Amino acid sequence: MTKIKAIAYGLGTVGIDVIAPAVDKGIEFVGAIDINPDLVGRDLGEAAGLGKDLGVKISADAAEVLANNPADVVFLSLFNDVRQMQPFIEDCVRAGLNVITPADDAVYPWAHAPEVSAAIDELAKSKGVSVIGSGLSDALVVSLVASLAGACHNLSKVKTDTRSCLNHASAYDLQKFGVGHDPEIVRAMFADFDELPAKRTTFEAIAADMGLKVTDFGGGYWPVVAEKDFYVPEHDLHVKAGTTMGIGSDATLETEEGISFEGVIRFELYPEGEADAGHSKMTLSGTPDISVVMSDIDVHGHVCYQIVNRVPDAIKAAPGLITNDELPRPKYRAFALDSYLS
Repeated sequence: MTKIKAIAYGLGTVGIDVIAPAVDKGIEFVGAIDINPDLVGRDLGEAAGLGKDLGVKISADAAEVLANNPADVVFLSLFNDVRQMQPFIEDCVRAGLNVITPADDAVYPWAHAPEVSAAIDELAKSKGVSVIGSGLSDALVVSLVASLAGACHNLSKVKTDTRSCLNHASAYDLQKFGVGHDPEIVRAMFADFDELPAKRTTFEAIAADMGLKVTDFGGGYWPVVAEKDFYVPEHDLHVKAGTTMGIGSDATLETEEGISFEGVIRFELYPEGEADAGHSKMTLSGTPDISVVMSDIDVHGHVCYQIVNRVPDAIKAAPGLITNDELPRPKYRAFALDSYLS
């Protein structure tokens, strides 16, 4: 059976950590793209810490890589905002590549970016390929909440609370989150922040899965402030009490059917010796109530592994922009991914 061929486009924190599990599940990389001068020219396997070369040099020339390396799928890990992602998605689609991205925005972009979504959908259909968003929300929020709701007779509210550790995030992400800065400066920065509240598209995907009509939404971002001085060895960083140690985001969504959604997610640093990967709690209020707590979950790891497990679904999906509510339920892939395509 022919191996699945892939291109890695964007080798940041998620993009580079997808390589090892993808190779482990039988994917053959034929191209790699990034503009980071510390990565360009290096072998992808060496850069990803595999302990071996893959025979694929990382290139800054996206057009050349996409045009000259036929593949089945591209792992596109650049931005969260689908509007920023549009030209990059369309370049991949024009090259005849199925696209899978960890961008939260791609989980369900139809409500907040209808014109961009329609353009991507139309182009993907014309080229016979799919574009899907996956990651943590795919398996552990959208699919899980929808499954839990299937055990309820009535439902009035869905509430989620997630905490994610930043200790292994990139220096760029810490800068983006305003770590170490005065909280008021960070608040001012978020006043002009153009990204959606982190849970909004997740809730919209759940609502779409349940056939609900969304009537209102709200939410935003705010700095998470350190209550004491502490040290973060992963970044050799001393965080001072009263400064920003991460960001929080809340989101609300109302539906015509009377079912409401509330969510909070915090991305924060942990002191030396106290870091866990993260946790998530979700509560469904109804008949009956259901509450699920997932402790010490590896948020970053789950994002990477879920993306890899979704590859067969991306290849087999109908052409177009496929949102989380339209995907089959996530599945564990015990064997080489090409074996799931027969």
